[in-house]
Amino acid sequence: MKSSLLRTLQAAMAVLGCSVLSWCVFQFASKSAQQVVVATSPTRPVTVEFTSLQTRDLLERVELTGTILPAEDVTVPARVDGQVTSVPVQLGDVVTKQQIIAEFDDTQLRVTLAISQTAVQSAQVQLRISQSRLVFPKGVSNTFAA
Repeated sequence: MKSSLLRTLQAAMAVLGCSVLSWCVFQFASKSAQQVVVATSPTRPVTVEFTSLQTRDLLERVELTGTILPAEDVTVPARVDGQVTSVPVQLGDVVTKQQIIAEFDDTQLRVTLAISQTAVQSAQVQLRISQSRLVFPKGVSNTFAA
């Protein structure tokens, strides 16, 4: 019990001593800048300068390496196969709905469309020819609207 009381008393004395020392340093440092001459030896004085404390903002810069991931990642498949001729947006650009993000060479598609339209017209002509060869009973019209 004595050792516990002695330790508590020692701790209290240490805290009190630190507090008094801190108060003295604060009072001494809070005075305006002044010069004090302290003699290190009787023959040679040393000049010491004290200034008051100042508050400053510190700029801290941290360099990190890593991978930045987007908040949302969307894969946009092409509706048709073909060669891309231009991409009007850059990687990382924000795009809006209905904005063109790629243009394809549509020459092959246009040729295929023209061939298909010719085939439809040819089929319509063949239908009219076949309709004109039909034999209808008397009083039935053989004209069809195409």
